[in-house]
Amino acid sequence: MAELSELPESLQEELEILRAIYGEETVRLLKDRRIQEDGEEPVCCLEVDLEPMSEEGFQLVWVTLLVTVPKGYPLTATPKIEVGRPEP
Repeated sequence: MAELSELPESLQEELEILRAIYGEETVRLLKDRRIQEDGEEPVCCLEVDLEPMSEEGFQLVWVTLLVTVPKGYPLTATPKIEVGRPEP
């Protein structure tokens, strides 16, 4: 897992906010960064597990978001978000 201290301060704060909302275990900073379509290495990649609150007896689908934060974020670039199903 990549180190939080290696990220720009503003991105560290955003990651801490995500973890406060969704939980420490569900927001993971990934060690391996995906190379972007333009060949650039992103600032960071993270996964966020989203599991809906459910009533007893209901099996709801939950997903994992893969967020790739490019160089230039937030001023000149936006994150790329992919939706996937978590592995069992």
